[in-house]
Amino acid sequence: AERYNRLLALVQRDLLKARSAFSDPGNSLSDHLALAEVLTSNRVPSHWAEEGYPSTLSLASWMENLRGRVRTVRQLIREPQSSNFNLAALHRPKALFTMLMSQFIRETKMPAEKIQLEFKFTREFASDKEQSRPQVSGVSLFGFELANASWDPVKLSLRKQSSKFSFEKLPIILVRPTPPQAKPSTLLYAPVLIAPLASNDDPENFVGTHALPVPENESDDFTLAGTTLFLQSPEYSLT
Repeated sequence: AERYNRLLALVQRDLLKARSAFSDPGNSLSDHLALAEVLTSNRVPSHWAEEGYPSTLSLASWMENLRGRVRTVRQLIREPQSSNFNLAALHRPKALFTMLMSQFIRETKMPAEKIQLEFKFTREFASDKEQSRPQVSGVSLFGFELANASWDPVKLSLRKQSSKFSFEKLPIILVRPTPPQAKPSTLLYAPVLIAPLASNDDPENFVGTHALPVPENESDDFTLAGTTLFLQSPEYSLT
């Protein structure tokens, strides 16, 4: 939230500078005029992207996306159990899981080593504009895309992909902390990465591992295929 507050403050200051340059260009500073030129060309100022997040969007689309991100963060803070959230809209996705664990520890008094996150797949898909849902325990997340595997919407499990390489959107996932449970043999623990990637070795790109249901005795096949989950930022398109 603090990072978005800084970004919003920067945008507001710069818009005032640009307004001054538009209204009185003859008496405006050169950096104000340069800023106004960038904005009128429908481009995102580079220092906005540096303070915020990388993007390939035009200025108009970037501003709309920023409003959606801020709305997501505010809703997550105020009503974490009443909405579907795009995990890719957060600067630090891992922080959300830490928050869930911390809340569960405070409520149950259980030690952290005796708690795990449960990921339950639903049959519903969501977009940024489809956010309300019945209140249940945990947080409902979307924004995941699957690589090197396909998703079976009937069995709610992985299946071997038909094409050589493609990305496939996953349905909403309900995430909630629970006491430890035995790891069934029908689960694949796949890495979760942030896309797009400059390098898969960058630790900032690694969010964690995610338990994906797989058909009996096929987890090794998906591991060898390099099955991976990506958090798909709305500023980019994988598909």
